[in-house]
Amino acid sequence: MNCRKFKQLVAVCLSIYIVIAITFSYTFLIEHMNHHCTGTDCEICFEMDMAVHMASIGAAVLFFAPILYFRHRIETMCNKLVFLLIIPKTLISNKVRLND
Repeated sequence: MNCRKFKQLVAVCLSIYIVIAITFSYTFLIEHMNHHCTGTDCEICFEMDMAVHMASIGAAVLFFAPILYFRHRIETMCNKLVFLLIIPKTLISNKVRLND
C-alpha cells in the first residue's frame, strides 16, 4: 500500500469516527433531555455538557471541511497555472538535443 492510499484510508476512518461521535452525542442529548437532576454533581448533566461540546465541534468541522477542501483545490489549480504560464520552456526543459 503506497503512502497516498494509506493517507486516504486514515482520512476516511477519521471521518467515519467523527460522524459516529457526533451521532452518539446527539442521541445521548435526545435521550436524556428531561432527566431528573440530582444536584451540583450530576453525572448526566456533566455528560450532556460534554455531548453539547462534541456536537458543536462536529458542527464546526462539518462547516469548515468543504471550505478547506475547495481552498486546497483552487490553490492546486493556481500552482499548475503558474507553472504552465510563468516558468518558461527552455531547450533543456524540452530536452532538445543540439547537434553540430
